[in-house]
Amino acid sequence: MTPRPIATFYVGTNPMRLFADGTIEYKGEAGNVAGAQAEVVARNHRSAFLVVQGPAVSLSGKVDSNATWLLKMAREFATAVNGLSASLPAGSP
Repeated sequence: MTPRPIATFYVGTNPMRLFADGTIEYKGEAGNVAGAQAEVVARNHRSAFLVVQGPAVSLSGKVDSNATWLLKMAREFATAVNGLSASLPAGSP
């Protein structure tokens, strides 16, 4: 049985999925959020990026910063990643 994600954010048509064990998947790439930090970084008035970086993950996706609701959802996903990251043991894979 495939585990269900605890949080999902769509970057365009591609889902970024976060699972309870700390696994994060995006565009066929996967990593673990233990010790990672997620944030939404604004580059200019038209684009921003959802960035997840840590010892076992480095993912980013472009977010349309003209869509306020989309930026809010991206920030909520980043908050979920940061919350899970803080709760995982430091030595998690």
